Amino acid sequence: MFSRDFTKAFTLIISPFAVVLTAGSLLFLAVQYNNSVQIIKKNEYLQLDLATKSIVRDLQNILPDMKILVNERYLHDYINSPDKVNRHRAEQALKRFSQSKRIYKQIRFLDNSGLEKIRIDYNGTNASIISSNTLQDKSERYYFKDSKNLARGELYMSPLDLNIENNIIETPYTPTIRFSMPVFNHKKTMHGIIVLNYRAKKMLDHFDEMLAGSFGHIALLNNESYWLQSHKKDREWAFMFNKNIHFSKKHPEQWETMKSNDKGQIRSTDGLFTFTSIYPLKIISEFNPDQKRGDHSAHQHTDPQSYVWKIVSDVPENTFRKLLINEIFGFTGAIWLSAMIISFIASWFSTLSYVERKKLQKQNDLHAKIYASSTDGIIITDSNETIIDINQAFEDICGYSRAEIIGNHPGMFSSGIHKKSFYQTLWKTLGKKGFWEGEISNRHKDGSIYTEWIRITAIKNSVGKITNYISLVSDITHKKLNEEQLLKHAHHDPLTGAHNRLSFEERYKHDFQLAQRNNSQLAILYLDLDKFKPINDTYGHHTGDVILQNVTNRILNHIRATDTLARLGGDEFVVILTQVENRKSLENIANALKEIIRVKNRVDGKEIYVDVSIGYALYPEDADNEKELLEKADKAMFRNKRESK
Repeated sequence: MFSRDFTKAFTLIISPFAVVLTAGSLLFLAVQYNNSVQIIKKNEYLQLDLATKSIVRDLQNILPDMKILVNERYLHDYINSPDKVNRHRAEQALKRFSQSKRIYKQIRFLDNSGLEKIRIDYNGTNASIISSNTLQDKSERYYFKDSKNLARGELYMSPLDLNIENNIIETPYTPTIRFSMPVFNHKKTMHGIIVLNYRAKKMLDHFDEMLAGSFGHIALLNNESYWLQSHKKDREWAFMFNKNIHFSKKHPEQWETMKSNDKGQIRSTDGLFTFTSIYPLKIISEFNPDQKRGDHSAHQHTDPQSYVWKIVSDVPENTFRKLLINEIFGFTGAIWLSAMIISFIASWFSTLSYVERKKLQKQNDLHAKIYASSTDGIIITDSNETIIDINQAFEDICGYSRAEIIGNHPGMFSSGIHKKSFYQTLWKTLGKKGFWEGEISNRHKDGSIYTEWIRITAIKNSVGKITNYISLVSDITHKKLNEEQLLKHAHHDPLTGAHNRLSFEERYKHDFQLAQRNNSQLAILYLDLDKFKPINDTYGHHTGDVILQNVTNRILNHIRATDTLARLGGDEFVVILTQVENRKSLENIANALKEIIRVKNRVDGKEIYVDVSIGYALYPEDADNEKELLEKADKAMFRNKRESK
């Protein structure tokens, strides 16, 4: 046995060593635990950003699609003349659109009473036209009641719910959002509503695909806290079955915080909740290629601020308990073993620490794979805005190599297009909200200008100090070009290249207001080809189309570049003449147009004669307002047509 003095000396020597070792180890592991918690918090924010971007991508083309449909020429021909030929053309046009898009389960044209006049169904593979004897009455459905009082250009967006056919929820469940917009003719009379049943399952599938790196479970909630997407399928769509199953019932305090804030994190006894908000109507209007603030054409029937979805990440508290046990209590228990087995304790702890590091490394590897394989560019800077890392996608976007970029300021990509005030506003918003998102034009290494959609997020440490900035970059150059092409298609008749009805109304309003301000004269000429239908019936629609193109070219060659020619549908044209000298010059122009249109057309070896009836009115001599001037020109045309018979 050891002597009393030996025991006392050993105790005096070993006790301070044990106390210092234990205290130092506990402090070290407490720091490590806090760092691990911060990694989880930052990771959940990143997962929510990826999920948000996925939803944005799936919704951004809805409004341009709707504008194409409400201005579809063959649909207006059917509205103006609802015969079998025009109905067939309109059905085929909507079918082609449905087949090319593949995202709309149904495309409907409802008349003003709510009856389906045309319906196209898409089953996931093929689009089909529904026969007229199976069309349904939708007058009692909520989306028709909410849509029938829309003004011209207003867009209605329904809640995300399950599709219902014949008053029964369709199985298998079909998540659906209904979009609708009224259809007006050139006289601003509403003739019905276009309704799109958007197949939201694809959007929800994309949402799920972005969540592999989460430490917990991520869900999508509506503004009443019902689950739209959850890892527990029995929670989803409870409101469709009158079940009282929703997030606010399970987590009432957390939901109150989420309702009052657009994004944030909540740590409670239930775990870590990370949330962000998505405003679908804002997303849709932001990708409208011709939206103007205050312009009715981009108005949303539903309040964009109240139509909100919440993306919520839930990391259970048990995850943090396991982390705490593994990193602190296991190590502490090992420290309190006697000095005789310190080497064993060190080996045991090293093994435990290695296992925990490997676990975190796997998570980091997963994040690195997402980082490297992302099709979006990623830029990471320090707090001084010096670039410290990028991914391959960003190299591909900007044309510079990694070696050329690292260590530089993002200003190296500046195109010179944006003013200093633009960047001042950007940094002011970033400092206030913690993020900024928008469109920027930058310069490629080869000198060309490219357009990118960028989201910049400020990353803060546990004491609220900014440590880094992370930017997610998407090259939208080609998308912008496609939008310009869609805009041209939306304003021009595809057969003749003349302005369509929508474009005519915009230009007419502009030219009329200009004539009022300048106290100048403006004229409207209505032109209607005589007996054009027999030409189509006798020689075929191809011949009729060639004649319409010939007439268009002859008129365009005779009028000035400042004048406007529009085809309103069928064989009806209208011309806006600005800076008209007097009525005599207007008569001369009308007579000249009549003569050049009468010139015979040679089509496929046949000479075909076509005549025209022209009516015109002069501002301010004949009328002092837009509507009356159009009506007088229209009446004059019909009077001349009757007299010529």
